[in-house]
Amino acid sequence: MHDPYVAVDSILMPWAQAHGFPVTTRYRDDIVRSIWFCDEHGNQRAQMWLGISKPLNTVSVFVGEFRPDLPGKWGERLHREAAISELGDALNEFSKVALRWAGPGAFT
Repeated sequence: MHDPYVAVDSILMPWAQAHGFPVTTRYRDDIVRSIWFCDEHGNQRAQMWLGISKPLNTVSVFVGEFRPDLPGKWGERLHREAAISELGDALNEFSKVALRWAGPGAFT
């Protein structure tokens, strides 16, 4: 199976490792790139994930506030298109949002 994220892994994986963020690369049978952020009690509170544009010239970066108390289970969401060269900046920006949504003592 072709992994469309190979083009961004050289940026994503070192960035995630430097911040101590584990990256999920599979969800069920799908290839993904996502990071979950938990509150101080270990409850999932936010998720950041990537989408690859075709043809590959930009990366979609998403962050969502996980709200199991809501019918759709998601609160606020943000989306940003970034050139691959700008991916690190987008990850920095959205990880701060995810950590804020997860609250004091948040971790991945």
